[in-house]
Amino acid sequence: MTAPNVTLTALVALVDDGRQLRQCLQTLRWFPSIIVISGSNHSILREEVESHGAHFLVAEEAHGTDTVSLWEAGLRCAKSPWVVLVRSNEIVTGLLRKTILQTTQTIPIHPVQYSLPRTTIYLQKRLKRALEPRKDPRSALVYQPHSKAGLRHLVVEKGNFEGELIHYGAKTLADAWADWNRKAKENTERLAPSLKNKSTLGMLLKLLPDLTITLLDALIKQKAFKEGFEGAVWTVAELSAVFGGYLQYHEKYLRHGQWIKEDLESFQKILVIKMRDIGDNVLLLPIFPNLKKAVPQAKVSALTYDYSKPVFEKSPYIDEIYGLPKNPTSADERALIRHLNLEKFDLVINTHSGALSTRILKKLNAPHKLNNHYIGRNKNYNVLVPQFEHYRSSTQRDLDCLRALGIEPEANEFEIFLSREELDWARRELADRGFDPQKKLVVVHPTAAVDIRAWEIEKFGNLIKKLEQREGVQVAVICSPAEYPKASVLLEYSPKLQIIHKTTVRQMMAIVHEAHLVVDNDSSPSHVAAAFGIPSVVLFSQAVREIFRPHDEKLDKQYVFYKDVDCRECGLTSCSNRICMDFEPEEVFQKCLEMIE
Repeated sequence: MTAPNVTLTALVALVDDGRQLRQCLQTLRWFPSIIVISGSNHSILREEVESHGAHFLVAEEAHGTDTVSLWEAGLRCAKSPWVVLVRSNEIVTGLLRKTILQTTQTIPIHPVQYSLPRTTIYLQKRLKRALEPRKDPRSALVYQPHSKAGLRHLVVEKGNFEGELIHYGAKTLADAWADWNRKAKENTERLAPSLKNKSTLGMLLKLLPDLTITLLDALIKQKAFKEGFEGAVWTVAELSAVFGGYLQYHEKYLRHGQWIKEDLESFQKILVIKMRDIGDNVLLLPIFPNLKKAVPQAKVSALTYDYSKPVFEKSPYIDEIYGLPKNPTSADERALIRHLNLEKFDLVINTHSGALSTRILKKLNAPHKLNNHYIGRNKNYNVLVPQFEHYRSSTQRDLDCLRALGIEPEANEFEIFLSREELDWARRELADRGFDPQKKLVVVHPTAAVDIRAWEIEKFGNLIKKLEQREGVQVAVICSPAEYPKASVLLEYSPKLQIIHKTTVRQMMAIVHEAHLVVDNDSSPSHVAAAFGIPSVVLFSQAVREIFRPHDEKLDKQYVFYKDVDCRECGLTSCSNRICMDFEPEEVFQKCLEMIE
């Protein structure tokens, strides 16, 4: 859209929600061409503008109501050598109109802008002083016949004008508050280029002199205190706009990671930390394909406990895996941190901010860090991961780290990658132990990391007896070597029971892959089963199902036995009255048959 080829154009920056727009346009009707510039498309205001014979221009590149950006967008469209720049809450009086027209009859020797004399109406009172914000551009008459280089490059001169430009400021304190918020947003975008790559401390060091200069300008240069109540409100509003601009900058660009979102394409190395058990790391898996798709050029690494590393092995989405012992020494930590700092990661994502992982994160030299909340322990970060509902699933909490980076996850699948050799080993192991590939294989994991999460071993024994009596069904028990003393009690119920315990984590996963059904406590084998699409029956204890069992009952073929008791979330590791796990072997047996068939 371009304006007609005329000698004088009025450019009206739409501010203040257009409340004074009609009055403004009425006082400009003598202009040959009027362009109203808005940062967004307002259909009602567009109709108002066009009813006065003016043009409506949407400047999407402008920062909301940033006046300079709006005027410069209008300047690029205006074809006349002379342009009057006003806001939609200003009116041009008759005497000022006369001297503007007289000035346009001359031809300056260079592009120039003449500031227009301003009278301010504030809180519905005419002020003796104009009280113009220090950083706000002044409304002006501009001569720019050829170059459209922008207002910031024009010479500013004091024009010889009569009359006045009446500026209507806030009518009420509520309006003053709204103006403060609008100006704060404008200040935020104005500050952003100069504050990029500065820390919070660097931002504060720039804020303090900015506030001081604004206060001195209001009190000494503009003598706002002589305007009484109105001057005091105006001064407070100006200081608030400056302070609010920095606060909103911190919120948008630092706390919510706007700079990271804009720089993702430049990241070369990303580290994801999850210092948790095997099952928790299975729930983390969807973060990696989503991260790889969003930042394909980056090398993505994972850090977890040594015994959880097998979850990530052979994944095409993970380039390197780091590990620590469950209870690392100070020397272990120092060695790892030294090695990780040599990698020079651009971004570190700690998905579960426990004490150890947060301590590691603090000592890493990465410029960008996310430390996902867990029971309030959210520190040592420079980009906030927002907290949503309290009972959010572990997987979605992990994916919230990506959302904080502006990445909307597309994949939610849990993918574990086993090699052909690993699967062949599992089939040979089962065959050597006498399992018939023509029969249904039920894999039972009767133990858990803490006692309170384990169904009574006697009930597991009764369940296994019922399953083995079922034609076409065979049972294998899996556990770690450390868990074998507890699991061996099951031999009293089934002397020929096969207990597979001398395996690696990868071998355990391969055995699960060959099962037709997995029966488990709230533990890792059932999460592994969900990743392979193997049906599972889970006997859930005192934790919250929504957090640790995000699997869909039908899609992931997982049924959870769960009692919503009053003492849930007790935080205990052992209990003599586990009413949360009061499930009978018969009901579990019936559900197993249903899941198998």
